[in-house]
Amino acid sequence: MLLACSYRLLNSDQASEITARAGEQALEITTSKIYPAADSVSAILFLIDTSDPGRQEVISRNAEQIAGILEKAGPHDKAGLASFDKDVTVNVPIGGSAADIVTAAHTLKATGLTTELYRNTIKAIELIARTNADRKAIFLLSDGQAEDKAYFHADVIRMATKYGVIINTLGYPRSTALSVALQTLRRLSEETGGLYIETNNRYELPADFMRAPFDNINRGGQFIVDLNPLTTHRPDPPAIEIKFTTAISNVLTVMPVALKALPVTTLVPILPAANPSPVIQLANSQPVSVIADNHLFDTLVWYGIPIALVILIMMTLLTLILIYRRQQASSEPVVHTVVREQNKALAYLITQDETARCYPITSATCRIGRSRDNEITIDDSSVSRRHAEIRRTFNGQFVLYDRQSTNGVFINNHKVTTQNLVEGDIIEIGDVFLRFTQKPADYAYGQSTAMLKTRAP
Repeated sequence: MLLACSYRLLNSDQASEITARAGEQALEITTSKIYPAADSVSAILFLIDTSDPGRQEVISRNAEQIAGILEKAGPHDKAGLASFDKDVTVNVPIGGSAADIVTAAHTLKATGLTTELYRNTIKAIELIARTNADRKAIFLLSDGQAEDKAYFHADVIRMATKYGVIINTLGYPRSTALSVALQTLRRLSEETGGLYIETNNRYELPADFMRAPFDNINRGGQFIVDLNPLTTHRPDPPAIEIKFTTAISNVLTVMPVALKALPVTTLVPILPAANPSPVIQLANSQPVSVIADNHLFDTLVWYGIPIALVILIMMTLLTLILIYRRQQASSEPVVHTVVREQNKALAYLITQDETARCYPITSATCRIGRSRDNEITIDDSSVSRRHAEIRRTFNGQFVLYDRQSTNGVFINNHKVTTQNLVEGDIIEIGDVFLRFTQKPADYAYGQSTAMLKTRAP
């Protein structure tokens, strides 16, 4: 009769109130706990890139920084160490001592083998997924270079979402020119609810991060919802709505519920437990069954809620992290639940040629360039792989950034590096002219992004 929930906020604010209801029926919240509790366990895996011999100085610095990070670990943090180039090597299993991890990190040497970043991050996720822990996080230390041919960013995100793994990335730029590769790490963190931290040119991590390196993992908490009032609803009760109130904003999560009658012969009396039920580790969005006792029937026929709740929650909770990171300027504390459509266009870029192609901007961060992993891909030799980026701020303003492109970015014939966009602005990216608009009168909702096929004059 209990729904156990786990949640995590993406900033340091705490939920001041948690309420639950199904339609007009209020549901009681019981045994609410802030994470970490006395019996909590966080699994931490440090994953170090050792593929480039030219980065041996960085790898030596990694060992010193891991030592500093482990000094801030709590009794519930169980850490381990792995390194990778072409393959992953487990140097210290999760649960090893801080001294063993630091000693092993000091012995790591760069080998010069291929950097299979995506494949080996997936392997690391599979390793940490086998641990029995309430929270699971990878600290990935790398320069962001990836030479995978058959594994991609989306494969990593799928695996991290499946197992509820947070990826915190620590970026060490090889050079100013190659620092664009760090966007690989940034996206891994954004889409798994992790932190992206970049070192300076002396490979030093920010002091604020070093003071509380586990802060984003140790947020949120656990609570239990009493589902007994739902047994009076036939055939199906309304969806459960859980509301989180914080000092910044309110967040609402919605979970469907269904009731299922079970044969009397399959039922076994449930005795009161000596201790409260442990909080369930929620995994994905498939339904799970909750058994309900119908107190209204003298025949003691038991009814239950079909398999609809537990597996649903973690998948939906983690998905909202992706939405939050794409709208991180708003600083909303977010629970991993899908609460709004993700394919609705926020604005449009329209090519100023005879094709009048329309590119919808569907996320708070929209990258533009020749590479296929941009949100808007423009196949033109005058356009850089990562040419520009448009971000939507918390107040609805759109800001254009030049990402150190070769040919620069112009707005209304003026070269810019950063500038707010207004309705009707003409953006020049290489030899391509785009008009910015938020008035899609002639374009259908959810229109697919079109690939512009042009050539440089």
